[in-house]
Amino acid sequence: MNIRNQIARLKQAAGDSQFSSDVRQISQLMDELSAEAVGGAAASGEASARNFQRLYALLPPYPYPKQSKGNAMKIGKRSVLKVGLANLHYSEYEHSRIEAHTFSIQRPDGTKGVWQAGGLMKSARQLQTLALETFKDFGEEIVSIRENKDFNSSAIERLSKEKIAGVTDALLPAMQSVAKDMLTLAETVTQGFSPVTPRASSDIAGFLADQELRALVRGLSPEERRDLMSEARRGGHPDIVEAMLRANPMLSGLNSEAAASLSRAGIAASRADDIDALRQMLAVYDDVLATTSQVGVSLSGMVANSAGYAGRFEKWRSGCDGSEALRAWLEKIPARSKPKAAEEESKAA
Repeated sequence: MNIRNQIARLKQAAGDSQFSSDVRQISQLMDELSAEAVGGAAASGEASARNFQRLYALLPPYPYPKQSKGNAMKIGKRSVLKVGLANLHYSEYEHSRIEAHTFSIQRPDGTKGVWQAGGLMKSARQLQTLALETFKDFGEEIVSIRENKDFNSSAIERLSKEKIAGVTDALLPAMQSVAKDMLTLAETVTQGFSPVTPRASSDIAGFLADQELRALVRGLSPEERRDLMSEARRGGHPDIVEAMLRANPMLSGLNSEAAASLSRAGIAASRADDIDALRQMLAVYDDVLATTSQVGVSLSGMVANSAGYAGRFEKWRSGCDGSEALRAWLEKIPARSKPKAAEEESKAA
């Protein structure tokens, strides 16, 4: 049965409902598209563009995963902890919100599931707490050593360096725990985030719209298709991207290579809020790691001839395999483009 007959049956079954209205409009648009196809080169680019826009308008509301405002992750306000002349700057977070965040993922067996990814950030909270405690406790001990009149300068330096050396033993296990969790986060996300969410089996209007979008892309000239793909890879045309990725790429006139490059654009379109959350989770990890590094650097600054220790602590900022894998993956995901009104509002601010 061809598409025209399917639409006729849908009209008969749906009567005067809104669904029937959507299908009728798609049907009328298909008539115009068919006329353009017969006209070949006579069809103007402007007419095609208008038809694209009209077809977008027929798409039913699409259930993109939404992150509730109550679970929004935000970098907290900056605070400072002082011990003697040493200062440690750190950020305060609403850790309960971060740790409650969930993602819908695709398991290795193909089934869907809800995963409480935020639970992996508990180790980051524990590391930050331990880092602050270490700075306070070790810093006060170094201050006590320096103020002890029974110690000469050589003894003060030796005993203080022993305290600095103990910072690694105090913090390294917690850092390794965070690194393990970040690797789990990166591996699960890169394997479990599918580029599009399949349409519900009852969403006939959506299936027809997807089909027509693929046909329109297939009918573009090679140059027009290249331009469209270039814009899609930058996060544009999310409806077209999802329509193409829900079927064999050949139905859109694409090869498997081009389709693979579009999958990241599909993830950007269908998982925009989750991608934002992941970027913020990575930012929290980076900030906690920077705070942990600064603990060692600041304590080293309280002791003479301790530049070697400070250099070692600075290297702690470099992250771990998991954080770098997640960062590399996120860098390939197109950034969500802001609406014009939002851009103007941002500039005004």
